[in-house]
Amino acid sequence: MSVNAQSLVGKWKISHLITERTIDKYIIYKSEKERSYGNHLSINEDGTFSTYTREECGMSCFTTTLGIYKMIDENYIRFTIKSISKSGICEGESKPNKNIGLYYIHREENIIRLLKSNGNIEEDKQNVIYSKMITYFFNFQRMFPSGNKISSTKIEKMSEKDMVNTYLTNLGYTNFEYLFSKNIGYDDFPKIILTKIKGEYQYLNLHFSYPKDYYLSIFNYEPIRKIDENINKINSDKNLKAINIEEIPTHHSDIIFSLLTVFSKTEKNTVEKIIHQVFSKNFTITNIYYLENETPIYIEVDIINLKRNPVLPSQSAFYIIDWNANKYIFKNNNYGSRKFEKEKWEKIIELSKESIKN
Repeated sequence: MSVNAQSLVGKWKISHLITERTIDKYIIYKSEKERSYGNHLSINEDGTFSTYTREECGMSCFTTTLGIYKMIDENYIRFTIKSISKSGICEGESKPNKNIGLYYIHREENIIRLLKSNGNIEEDKQNVIYSKMITYFFNFQRMFPSGNKISSTKIEKMSEKDMVNTYLTNLGYTNFEYLFSKNIGYDDFPKIILTKIKGEYQYLNLHFSYPKDYYLSIFNYEPIRKIDENINKINSDKNLKAINIEEIPTHHSDIIFSLLTVFSKTEKNTVEKIIHQVFSKNFTITNIYYLENETPIYIEVDIINLKRNPVLPSQSAFYIIDWNANKYIFKNNNYGSRKFEKEKWEKIIELSKESIKN
């Protein structure tokens, strides 16, 4: 056994038990506690390994797997699963004696990623980058609970690459490339697939519907990208004129006061941005409106509950695709409201337009 294996010898926490199933990626890391719950991995100096589950509740199914490993070099390790035993509320034993393949060892500061590999180190290094890109995108798209997937299509089961090729070809694309996929669920699905379409990175969603149906869709965040560009232009425009309007009339007795700040283009006399703040004893509400050609393109809602949690605001926003048709993409930063209050917002926008004309 190579001396480089010594960096892996020891006890680890592991993202999945090593079984006969094909897993594209394992994450292993050291636990701060000597005895902790979850999945564990022991890599021994004699070339054997074991994985097992430690549960807090005794009424559980406990799985233990045993096998052997071989360090190819400092970058690769190969696992062979020998036996799997179950105890607790489930019982059973099997001896698959299965070589589950080669894994590329990618070391980071606090974790080690074991990535399924064909042995090409340049591809493996590139796949690490692709994996991080998908993780970043996954965290980004999670802010949009209603999603923005289009062209969802039921597709025949075949290799993942062939499914992508068939799907994109049927959509009319000719210049595309399958790059990498990553499981983002608790089991094998759903997956996010990274592709290149017309030279640009694009993300697809592969979803499995029990018992046998597969669906592919493409994420469409181009409208969000364009709106974000317009928001940045408005926020960086130093020529906007600001007008403050206090004591906006309200029918709510618990509101102490409100403040409206309107930002406008002086030469065009058009409203570009509006900040509407409402203050009461128990909460503050801040609505921020961004407009293009005096039509809303983005509305952000921040609510601070002074009694419950004054530190963490409730934040949500609406990327408006078609204001007249009430078509928008909802964005939720944490636990914000989903309510699209168009009539209420229209009154504030009209009041803002009147204020810069007077």
